[in-house]
Amino acid sequence: MERGSAKPVEGNVKTTLLRLTGPMMLSLVSMVAFNIVDTFFIGMPGARELAAMSFTFAPVFLLTSIAMGIGTGGTSVISRIIGEGNTKNVRRLTSDTILLGVIVSIITSIIGILTIEPVFTLLGAAPDLLPLVRSYMIIWYIGLPFLIIPIIGNSIIRSTGDMKTPMYIMLVAIIVNFILDPILIFGPGPLPALGPEGGAWATAVARGETLPTAVYILSHKEKMLIFGRPKFKEILSSWRSILYIGLPAALVNMLAPINTAIVTIMVANQGELAVGGFGAASRWKRS
Repeated sequence: MERGSAKPVEGNVKTTLLRLTGPMMLSLVSMVAFNIVDTFFIGMPGARELAAMSFTFAPVFLLTSIAMGIGTGGTSVISRIIGEGNTKNVRRLTSDTILLGVIVSIITSIIGILTIEPVFTLLGAAPDLLPLVRSYMIIWYIGLPFLIIPIIGNSIIRSTGDMKTPMYIMLVAIIVNFILDPILIFGPGPLPALGPEGGAWATAVARGETLPTAVYILSHKEKMLIFGRPKFKEILSSWRSILYIGLPAALVNMLAPINTAIVTIMVANQGELAVGGFGAASRWKRS
C-alpha cells in the first residue's frame, strides 16, 4: 500500500465505532436484500414459484457463509499486517486471498451444477418444482464467482479502514438488481418473461458489476494486488493463515443455513404453500 492511511484505531473511540459499524451493518443488510428482492418478484406469479425460490435459500446462504468466512480470515490477517506496515506481505496476502476465492468459487460452482437434482430432492423439492429450481440455480451457480470474490474483496477493503466504499458498491448492486428483477422475470413489452431464471440473471448482472469495481479499488487505489506467478510455498503459507481464522468463521456462519435446510426438509412434507411461507419468513427474519 502506498498511502499508509489505514488507521481505523486512531481518534475518538465512539466516533470510530460509529464510522466502522454503520457502513458495515448496511453492507450486511444489502447482502440479504438481494434474496428478499428476488423472493418478492419471483413469488408474485404464484405459490409454486415462491416455493421453488424458498428451496434455494439454504444452499445460497451456505455458499455465502463460505465466502464470508474466507473474507473474515483474510481481513483479520491483512489488517494485522497493515498495522505492522509490511507492504510486501499485505500485497502477497491480498492476492492469495483473492486467488483462494477464485478457486473456491469455480470448484463450488461446478459441484453445485452437477448436484442440483440430488441436493434439492434431499431438501424435499417435488419433481414438478425441480425444473424451476434448476433454471434458477444453474444461472446462480454460473454467477457464483461474482458473489464470492466481491464479498472477499470488500472485506479486504474494510481491513484498510475504508468502510464506505464496500457499502456503496453493494448499494449500487441492490439498485441494479431491483431494476432488472421485474424486467427479466415478467418481460414487459416485447421482452420475454424468463420467470425464476430472470431473477437469477438479474442477480448475476447486479453482482457482476461489483467484481471489477472491487478488484479495481484493490489494485489501483489501494495498491494491494500483485500480478504475476507466485511461489507455491508462499500461497500455501498465506492460505494456512487465512483459513486458520476463516474456516471456523465459515463453519459458524454455516450453522444458520444448515438449520434452515433441516427445517425446510420437515416443512416440505406439508406442501408447496408451507415451503413458500417458510422461505419468505426466513428471508425477512434473516434481514
